[in-house]
Amino acid sequence: MEQLDRAILSTIGYFDQLDYPLTAMEIHKWLFSDIKCSFENVVARLYLLGSKISCQDGLYFLLGREKILATRHDNYLSSIFKNKIVQKWFGYLARVPYVKMIAVCNNFSFNNLKESSDIDLFIVASSGRLYLVRFLLTAITSVLGLRRHDWKIANRFCLSFYLDDQNLNLENIQICHEDIYLKYWINTVLPVYDEGIFQDFCAENSWLDDSLSNRYSYNPGLRRRIEIRKMYGKKALEKFLSGKMGDWIEAIFKRIQLAKMSHNKMSLSKENDSRVIISDHMLKFHEGDRRLEYLEKFKEFITKNVQA
Repeated sequence: MEQLDRAILSTIGYFDQLDYPLTAMEIHKWLFSDIKCSFENVVARLYLLGSKISCQDGLYFLLGREKILATRHDNYLSSIFKNKIVQKWFGYLARVPYVKMIAVCNNFSFNNLKESSDIDLFIVASSGRLYLVRFLLTAITSVLGLRRHDWKIANRFCLSFYLDDQNLNLENIQICHEDIYLKYWINTVLPVYDEGIFQDFCAENSWLDDSLSNRYSYNPGLRRRIEIRKMYGKKALEKFLSGKMGDWIEAIFKRIQLAKMSHNKMSLSKENDSRVIISDHMLKFHEGDRRLEYLEKFKEFITKNVQA
């Protein structure tokens, strides 16, 4: 097979796991390839892959997978409703001191959430204030009934990934060099509130160019972006907590949270992998990390359909 044909099939095959048919433009920008190519070339090759893929209503998918067309439509409507929740509450979360960016991620970034899904958040905090930010966001979302816990999942925020603004490169948390899920996860992060961190985040993760050569970062429109012009209270708190007082409070909140985490007998934090990471620079709580599952299914698809 032509190299571009392999890349197109690989891309469609990966997103098939997410029940997400792709437009030609999406195939181009998410093309799983280490070689750049033009949109025109992608479109030209799509017409020659009729024995392996189908097209309906401008969406491309694997043969026999017509049902995911309706899935994409239904999930889009569900995601639009969840975006209203984000727009309603993110303005409050953004006012928490030392919050530098709040992004939505996983399937929500491309409007592919089920009605029963939660809303995954990716939060970047100022260096040295990671535990303070987590404590405040957890407290606020808990009081407002917005945080996911136990069986309360749908339409609630999942605050499971925090990073500080001096450690934005995520290459070292790959489960292996072929960690396709993480690569797409990073590339589809959608900043809803941003204090100029997102551009640095994209630059720090330029290693993705080796696998997603056509990639470009999102520039969310007004419908998905929060802009707050007056942040006097937040800036005043950050100034007040910038010295020893802030360091002392950070240390207290760190001790409290670490003590609570240590009582979680089911935690994977002691395992030698990147599903759960607890450090001064990153807090990642993905107990149900499915990256290996996605990778194995992707490899199986490649063996059967691409390497023939």
